[in-house]
Amino acid sequence: FSRNELLKTIHKFDGIICGTDKIDRIFLKKAKRLKIVSRVGVGLNNLDLQLLRKNLIKVTYTPNAPSKTVAEYTIGLMINLLRNIHTSRKSFEKGKWVKILGKNLNEAKIGIVGVGRIGSELLRLLKTFNCKDILVNDINIDKKILKKYSIRKATKSSIFKNCNLITFHLPFSMQTKNLVTKKEINLMKRDTILINTSRGGIINEDDLYNALKKKKIHSAALDVYAKEPYFGRLKKLDNCHCTSHIASMSISCRNQMEFECANEIIRFFKGKKLKFEVK
Repeated sequence: FSRNELLKTIHKFDGIICGTDKIDRIFLKKAKRLKIVSRVGVGLNNLDLQLLRKNLIKVTYTPNAPSKTVAEYTIGLMINLLRNIHTSRKSFEKGKWVKILGKNLNEAKIGIVGVGRIGSELLRLLKTFNCKDILVNDINIDKKILKKYSIRKATKSSIFKNCNLITFHLPFSMQTKNLVTKKEINLMKRDTILINTSRGGIINEDDLYNALKKKKIHSAALDVYAKEPYFGRLKKLDNCHCTSHIASMSISCRNQMEFECANEIIRFFKGKKLKFEVK
């Protein structure tokens, strides 16, 4: 459904399974019968949670399903940029036969900002690559995780200054909006690689463009953007690898997410307890 199609038909329904559709005041004025919103995925910034609670509409999501798939995709991006695969392909397409030196994954000093389900799964995968130099940042980090993976807790500033491979796994909020701007990029080394597979708006796109254009940092990989679909100028840069919000797009992951969403709807209308209710 397009936004307009959804607004025209939502008055007929008691429940909705949605993706990134905007569930806001305008939407809820039309959705007179709505009792439950079941979100495919983990991001909730498209939902007006305060208004949904006020209207006594239940919200559920699929927090577990994407973890392995997104973490695996992030590993792919790390290797891509460390080995300059993306740059090599662009050179090849321009008729150039260039052999570019890169780094192994276990040679990078890695910073992970956000150590929830996906960040923790990423740590598990990195261990198999024998990555040992890892700094992490989160509001609450389980001490067992720090010990299990022999990693160190650090401030964001410390990660920006010391790590040359930084990946973000955070929800979008007023606290995480523009978390990385020109100020933070200026703390980084010239060989720094930034990866964002979490939510658009965490990295300021204009500041990132200027930094990449001037080669203040090595490269970036973005799967999410402040406004989607994204067709902005970052995609024109050789040192920016842009994809269309596909980190969770494996067949098994999508099946699991949609299956879980449908099951939550069924549980709700059968009067059963929701497994993944957003409080």
